[in-house]
Amino acid sequence: MRYLDSDYSLRPVDSDAYRAQAQRIALLKSRCSLTETMEMTLSEESPSLIDYIRAYGRKLQEAYAIGSGFYALSAAVGITALREANSLDEVPPIQPDDWRQMTAREAELHGRPGIATLEEVAGIGMLEIRGVNTGYVDGYEAAYGDPTLRRFLGFTGLGNLNAHDLMHFASLRAS
Repeated sequence: MRYLDSDYSLRPVDSDAYRAQAQRIALLKSRCSLTETMEMTLSEESPSLIDYIRAYGRKLQEAYAIGSGFYALSAAVGITALREANSLDEVPPIQPDDWRQMTAREAELHGRPGIATLEEVAGIGMLEIRGVNTGYVDGYEAAYGDPTLRRFLGFTGLGNLNAHDLMHFASLRAS
């Protein structure tokens, strides 16, 4: 299978496993700060990953006045769901170069004709992911499809898209 002009080697995520990760992280967040939740869930990845996600969330907060936490939590859910299916032995930890590639990928989506909003960027990206990892997208839709979260779909969708692409780029470094 191909994704972004490269072989796709991530193992698929079961939609129920994705939803379970979303529930686990929501429970953690109800008991801890956002930073503590991220530290507990992403401890196996590069230490800079949390800093990158938080900085990106701040950028979204500055631009839209909402969304920072929703972006960060959905990125954490996506990464942990994918990591559960793809061990560190199979896919190395996410590194700064993976973040650089992910932001270039997001910029490419933003630059497509007719794509103007975060929701559209996330939507087109998720359609492309559906072609290689249906359970991941189905799990996301089930976890974030609640009508009370609709106004945050651009943020949660972007976090989920970026999480997937970070893990995909990390998987390309696997030997």
